[in-house]
Amino acid sequence: MENEISSYRAIKDWSSDDQPREKLAKYGSNSLSNSELLAILIGFGSKGFSAVDTAKDLLDRAGTLPELIGFSIEQIKRTKGLGDAKAIGLVAAFELAKRIKANNFSEMPLLNSPDALASMYMPRFYGVKQEQFLVILLNTAKRLIRDKMITQGLIDGTLIHSREIFKFAIENSASSIILMHNHPSGNKTPSNEDIRITKQLVEGGNLLDIPVLDHLIIAGDEFTSLRLEGLM
Repeated sequence: MENEISSYRAIKDWSSDDQPREKLAKYGSNSLSNSELLAILIGFGSKGFSAVDTAKDLLDRAGTLPELIGFSIEQIKRTKGLGDAKAIGLVAAFELAKRIKANNFSEMPLLNSPDALASMYMPRFYGVKQEQFLVILLNTAKRLIRDKMITQGLIDGTLIHSREIFKFAIENSASSIILMHNHPSGNKTPSNEDIRITKQLVEGGNLLDIPVLDHLIIAGDEFTSLRLEGLM
């Protein structure tokens, strides 16, 4: 232990070319490793444990960046040197990364096929351990207006209210909607409950002239379109 403490050097004592902040400013963000980028977000380490050490420990625990992005505040806090404030800051940064990946800033994305939908929304579910049910609103040109998470946890028809979904669609002048949820298990096969909920919402959309165009199930890097499968 004494050897470990004596060999420890705070980041401020490193060469300026090795300090993450200075390295980024001088050489650009592409020159930094994942742990160095995380260390900048973390800010400061703890006694005998630098921000880079903390970042490496966090990455080792997660295994991969997609898994890390899905970490909760409590999971992050299990790493030495990370308390509430730092954990909350990291979760906020991870959420921004997901949103940046999921958005096209030049114009609202054209979502006119299951592949386009899956490509845009898959990153949102990286590392997510619970089922999340989304409704996606489209305009007449099938471009995204907005989306909203309706429920989180085990998908249960009793928790998914047609009134809430179509109220959201009407308030935002949607011409049609897409349903989407994830299967954290990685099994992309729709359950009987998935099919039942879909048919119920399709009927509601037909009554209000706001058609449900599809229901996608995201399972890791795969997906199922209930429309393509003839299940709606």
